[in-house]
Amino acid sequence: MKASSGVAVEIEVIVVEEVLSDSEAKKLKGAFVDARHFTRVVKSNAIVRKPNGEILFRLVKNAIPLPLCEKMFPVFRSMAKNRVAGGNRATAAGVKQERRIRKDGSLSNIMSVPVNVPHLAGATDGVSGFMDSSGFARYCREINYGSKSGKLAEVLPYIQDVNAVFAEFMPERYEAQMKRVRATKPEWIIGNTAFSTVTINRNFRTAVHKDSGDLPEGFGVITAFCAGAFEGGELIFPQYGIAVEIETGDVLLADVHEWHGNAPLVGVEGSYERVSTVMYYRRKMHKCGTAEQEAASKK
Repeated sequence: MKASSGVAVEIEVIVVEEVLSDSEAKKLKGAFVDARHFTRVVKSNAIVRKPNGEILFRLVKNAIPLPLCEKMFPVFRSMAKNRVAGGNRATAAGVKQERRIRKDGSLSNIMSVPVNVPHLAGATDGVSGFMDSSGFARYCREINYGSKSGKLAEVLPYIQDVNAVFAEFMPERYEAQMKRVRATKPEWIIGNTAFSTVTINRNFRTAVHKDSGDLPEGFGVITAFCAGAFEGGELIFPQYGIAVEIETGDVLLADVHEWHGNAPLVGVEGSYERVSTVMYYRRKMHKCGTAEQEAASKK
């Protein structure tokens, strides 16, 4: 496993400028970004601020002990079993949804990501934790999309460590998220953390998008596990011309309501893996009833 190299003594503060207007940045929605869309890569402890002073992201290097990362890596990998192709993340996948094909060859009314897309061939994902009322499911429920056995308990020590980093290094955003957590029934929260849900991506280069469904006043909390020899995969914020490299053990605290996407992963296919986790609070979880009430709604 490729671990972070060294710990920076100082925290660099970077103030970025807009290199694209809001309208120009919006035109990149669903498109892939690469080295043409940034002039700087953050690789060490840093706080990056927008022109208005708000934090765009904060990178905390070597925040999670490597032995814990090595233990958790295969578990998170196993939680990202679903193919992105055939799912519903069209914008992040950089494609347009199409009507799903039934087993008999007829077209369903359900829209999904096309299954024969070359750049999605090796991309998988999963979601674990809890989901609010959305889509066809008009009730709150536990979700283990991609993991049939449900492995949330196994990765809880890692999630709790990440939560502690969030609380220490982004206290205002953490407290804003915890305010909503305290108004939520505890069965819809992952342990004693600020998170309701975790999305896991494996070898998934996302196109430009903004996260949706999570609490706006909270913050995106991202980690990665990097194995094998590869380059790329940086998270790029094209409106500000900056990217950030996330290595094993790092925690990225980011404003995921800004446009962002990944640089391409470059390496020998099958010889590397990049598994990322995104931990967040879904913004409507506080409206959920008890587990018994929600189960009754399902019926």
